[in-house]
Formats: sequence, structure tokens, C-alpha cells
Amino acid sequence: TSKESLPAIYDYCDLLARWGSAFGQSALQPKIFEKNQLVGGDIVTDFLKTELRLELDQGAHPTENIALSATAQLALLMFNRTAPDHSPTNAAQRRLLFVKHLEKMAPGQGWLPSKKDAIDFYRSFERSNGRIAREFFSQDALFEENFEQYPATEIRDDVAVAEDLLEQFLAQPQNAESR
Repeated sequence: TSKESLPAIYDYCDLLARWGSAFGQSALQPKIFEKNQLVGGDIVTDFLKTELRLELDQGAHPTENIALSATAQLALLMFNRTAPDHSPTNAAQRRLLFVKHLEKMAPGQGWLPSKKDAIDFYRSFERSNGRIAREFFSQDALFEENFEQYPATEIRDDVAVAEDLLEQFLAQPQNAESR
């Protein structure tokens, strides 16, 4: 993986430079989005406390964004590629229903690249991320350099199971495409 072949959006140093040019360097307040670095381990609590300076008792709230298994992610990709373009509102509503179906039927670990691919990707931006770490956070590294959660080889999705998940959803009368 060469840095030149990756989308510029992954180059956070370049992104911050562009934003700094537009809004002024002093307006930039980057934050590392890692659960263990967020106030209360929660993005909403963190934002309320650090940015709005509000102490709100939100009580316990359920996780809204349930991880989908790699196979469920493939099923969603299949759905997105076949959703009709002629009715974006209907397609968006059906997509939300399908995501809920997948959350119930196929939660789990999402797709991960192989350890080698993850390390290669990380190394592509190591220099620019190091610059951000030093300039904005007074530390040597921007991200934890632990790749143990990545599999030795890329795990392939089960296409047949993904197709079954999509077919199960579409077989329900309320989810069939209205023409």
C-alpha cells in the first residue's frame, strides 16, 4: 500500500493543514477518537462536557450503532448496490429496516484487514501522524501501535450467507420493493 494510492482523507496532517488554511491554525482543536480517551468512554458525554461544558445526567443509554459481522457488512453492500435509484426516500427507509434486520440476525465482529495490511496502511501515514502527535498532543505517536486484534490472514466473507440474509429480509412482505 503506497500513500499515493490511498485517498487523501486518510492523511490527517494534510487535512489539518487544509482546515488550518481555511479557519486559522488556532481554530483547530483535533481530538483522538478512541473510546478510552473520551470522557466517560462515550462520544456524547465527551462532547457535552468538553465542548459545551454541560453536566447532564443522561442515564444509561443503549448502544445505537451495533457492529455487524463481516458477512452482514457484505449483505449490506449487496443491498446498497441493488437498491433502486428512482426512489431515494423509499430506498433509505428500506436500508434502515435492513440494517435493523442485520443487527438482530448477524451482529458480531466486522471485517478487518490482515495484520500485514493494517500495519502497511498505518506505516503509510506514520510520518504525518507523528507530526500531528507532536504538534497537537505533545506525544510521539498519534495512535496505539497494537495490531494484535488483526487476523494473520484476511478472513473472507461467506457470500452464500450474505445472500441468505438479504433474501430473508426481502421475503418479508413489508420489506419487498414497492414498484
